[in-house]
Amino acid sequence: MEQILTVDEAAQHLKVRPETVRRLLSQGRLPGNKVGRAWRIPEGALMTFLRGEEEPIAAGASIDQPMWIE
Repeated sequence: MEQILTVDEAAQHLKVRPETVRRLLSQGRLPGNKVGRAWRIPEGALMTFLRGEEEPIAAGASIDQPMWIE
């Protein structure tokens, strides 16, 4: 099963501030899902983002199912 990261954990991987990760998530540049008020980022999505292979998601776009469920 794929690891799910918090904003703080993703920020540590990227070596940026948590606010930067939240901005990337809000802009749809980094895939993630909101659970209540908190963002959760699949580790695979973070690795794809780091490789520069991300597919931009329109900000505010609805997702039928969580991105880590296949």
